[in-house]
Amino acid sequence: MSAPHPSLLPSAARPAARLALLLVCALFAPVSALRAVSVAGLYEAAVPVADRGEAARNEGFSAALGAVAIKVSGSRDAGARLSAALGNARRYVQRFTYNGGLLQVGFDAAAVDKALVDAGLPVWGRERPATLVHLVMDTPSASGTERTLLENAARQRGIPLVWPALTAADQALLEQSEPADTSLQPLLARYGANAVLVGRGSRSPAEGGTLQWTLQFEGESRTAQGGVDDGIDLAASAFAGTFAARAGSASEVQVAVGNIQTLKSYAETLNYLEALTLVRSLAVERIEGDTVYFRLSVRGDAQTLGRAIGLGRKLIAAQDEPGAGIATTPSSVSTGMERQPVNSGSAMPAVPATVAATLRLRYP
Repeated sequence: MSAPHPSLLPSAARPAARLALLLVCALFAPVSALRAVSVAGLYEAAVPVADRGEAARNEGFSAALGAVAIKVSGSRDAGARLSAALGNARRYVQRFTYNGGLLQVGFDAAAVDKALVDAGLPVWGRERPATLVHLVMDTPSASGTERTLLENAARQRGIPLVWPALTAADQALLEQSEPADTSLQPLLARYGANAVLVGRGSRSPAEGGTLQWTLQFEGESRTAQGGVDDGIDLAASAFAGTFAARAGSASEVQVAVGNIQTLKSYAETLNYLEALTLVRSLAVERIEGDTVYFRLSVRGDAQTLGRAIGLGRKLIAAQDEPGAGIATTPSSVSTGMERQPVNSGSAMPAVPATVAATLRLRYP
């Protein structure tokens, strides 16, 4: 005998039935890619080795783990602060292979994260800002090696770069000393970027010159002077300070997402939240009208989670609703039905009766 449609059930049973229907149908609904800029290979590194002997391999493991620690924490001095783990880097290795004179190593992500936290370092997930780069030089190198140098430095820090073919008007805007954020936002949206990094100088870094770097991100301007590494470090430090979760920080956050009108919007929202690196487990609490309430156990806090979600632009702040954005006061949650765990990937922790904060968003 088939189950009755939720509309035929008593009113008290309808919310639970609707939730169950959505959960089942979401398994079969086609899901489009709803991801922020996702950086692959954060827990992998390739380092040169003298030979394929055990001593050289262990040195390579240590160097590779140091490189991964810098990428994952966003901290340039992560290697120095992770000295205990570097002394026994082999224990973190999942796989390795040789490619000519390079040792390519893949590390256990959970073990590396724990080592970073134990060392008091933050953990920065794979959702990262795409950075539009524009160079203004009087005498660029004839070979155009600036881009290669920047790409290599950015890869070492886990920073995705965007190199669009700019229009003359866009170039003129970026070459202003401090373009207004209201002018930059349409440009960033057009080119699929979250931040702008501009390097100015008379000579190319490839020719020994230094550049004045300006990073514009979230309405703020930051500057540095130096070579390619200094420009990328400026960006990495700013982004990690915004998106990385502090060592050992964790919280329960309620996320209320409105405008969930279809199974497609529900499935996309569920899969998007579940895929965020900060999210350790997720439960669906209840449905009220077109709003679905999720309970998330996250690394970091509601502000960090909100910034990561804002980066992807897949869910937007419910600006026109009361309590839009992040409510930092504790909010009690009491429902008449069991919470439904959703594919947490590990044992589901007990869900407390209160959450640290509520994040109110809207499906676009």
